[in-house]
Amino acid sequence: MSDGAPASFGRFDLLGEIGQGAMGVVFEAVQRDLGRRVALKLLPRERLSEPGRVDALLQEARAAAAVRHPGLVEVYDAGVLDGQPYLAMELVDGHDLEHRLARSPFELRDAVRLVAEIATAIDALHAHQIVHRDLKPSNVMIDSAGRSRVSDFGLAHVVGGDGQHGIDALAGTPGWMAPEQIDPRIGPIGPAADVWALGALLFRLLAGRGPIVGANTVDLVLATIERPPLDLRAVAPAVPRELAAIVGHCIARNPDDRYQRAGDLASDLARWLRAEALSIAVPGFAAQLVNWSRRHLALAAHLIAIAIAWTIAALDYFVFDVTDLAFFGPTTTLAVVAAVAGCAFDRSLRLDRRPRTIAALWTWTDAAAIAAVAMLGDGPSSAVVQVLPVLVAMSALWQSERTVVSGTLAAVAVHVLLAVHAAAVDSPFRRPVATTLIAIASQLLVGAIVLRIVRHARLVADLAGRRQRD
Repeated sequence: MSDGAPASFGRFDLLGEIGQGAMGVVFEAVQRDLGRRVALKLLPRERLSEPGRVDALLQEARAAAAVRHPGLVEVYDAGVLDGQPYLAMELVDGHDLEHRLARSPFELRDAVRLVAEIATAIDALHAHQIVHRDLKPSNVMIDSAGRSRVSDFGLAHVVGGDGQHGIDALAGTPGWMAPEQIDPRIGPIGPAADVWALGALLFRLLAGRGPIVGANTVDLVLATIERPPLDLRAVAPAVPRELAAIVGHCIARNPDDRYQRAGDLASDLARWLRAEALSIAVPGFAAQLVNWSRRHLALAAHLIAIAIAWTIAALDYFVFDVTDLAFFGPTTTLAVVAAVAGCAFDRSLRLDRRPRTIAALWTWTDAAAIAAVAMLGDGPSSAVVQVLPVLVAMSALWQSERTVVSGTLAAVAVHVLLAVHAAAVDSPFRRPVATTLIAIASQLLVGAIVLRIVRHARLVADLAGRRQRD
């Protein structure tokens, strides 16, 4: 027993702390009147201070307690003692799934069976219009017989009840929360929110990581609502396409695009294990291309821009005969280098290797390519210079103030470099100093506007993350 912990709590004798988190502390305890061991969770009363919140929480915890299923940890009791809300639950002899994953990864079919088993248990909640809302590896116990048991109903939500539930609207764990749990404009919280978490759980078992990338809580919150999740086969190429389609269907941003109940997911996983046709369509090439573009928005925009610029250069050279090989050859080389560099940067970002640094390097590489093409052509007067404000705007995709500042400085550096180069070679396309200064001032203004938008978005997400942690 940890120092400072009470020796008893009402009719419970506390034996020791077995876990804690944002939603309270869990003790192993003995319920004296019945002589049974229980897991006793003391919920944070500071988060339940508003009138009606404790009653709402207890009402929904008791609703969960009424559901009986061998895959659910039984809730024995829920109440308040001396102002302290608590849940008394079945004590499972075993370890949570997070602990199990730390030992060794699952075989592919074993992972599918496990998630199907968990989904079947969650469907028992959905049949009673109850949503768990906090499914994650640490809330799935693996008992001594190797069976999964879903635990921790402190955030259980009755569909159609008070959406605030008793804790707050942002209830769950970033990285495991469905988008609508963060932004209610996406849709109401229902069984599809648990389906999203089950898909994220299967993604973790198959790929060794979750589908949402973020360096901290704020990044995870923003990534969940702003960016599509990772492509499972891009992270784990060995995963069969049909299984990846099931995972992708689970973690769709729109709740209506997912399985509507956990039982539907369990059925499709069982079909996959039996090599039968799925209830969903496996995306074709066009759909896969659209999904890829959504997941790799920056790279897709990058490649499209390169393709358009190169096509114009090719038309000028082959069709209209307004340029020569001295311009078209180096331009083609720059296009290929920029495309390959973009793919390399995008892959580094997907691997989560210093994302802000990689994003800044990507921006400066694009700026250098723009400067090189401009110097091959009309210098400061080249049409490609008009792309620089777009470069700054695209730097906002990473939701980083530092990346926006870096992108703005890169664009300004291109203006300065082109002006200096035009003056050095006495180019006929050199512009008056005043024109260059106006271009730089305009670029700084665009950067300031984009920076303000990003700063506001991160502030809102940071406040939401603090509420979740507190």
